[in-house]
Amino acid sequence: MITNPERKNSLPERIKPGCVAAASELAVCIDLINQGWDVFRAVSPQHPFDLIAVRGMCKLEIEVRTSNTVKGRMNAGKHGRYDVLAIVRGSAVEYRPPLPIVEI
Repeated sequence: MITNPERKNSLPERIKPGCVAAASELAVCIDLINQGWDVFRAVSPQHPFDLIAVRGMCKLEIEVRTSNTVKGRMNAGKHGRYDVLAIVRGSAVEYRPPLPIVEI
């Protein structure tokens, strides 16, 4: 929790949306790597998707979005071209459509 030490009883500052988005992308990277995928992140924020995941001959372009489970909303994010939408809800990651089973 981040607080302002100069204010008594100060409320926590909100985490900036860009930090939440970056943390969600890293959470998806960890999940994919644990499943055996090689993962690459886009450097440019204007790229039509956030990650590329490769396993064997399969390559997926993945867009990552963060869902606010408290309010039931999801960040609209970019409306680009991608193969899979990865939705991060807390510590869980959901893939739409589900990731394909790829034999190496």
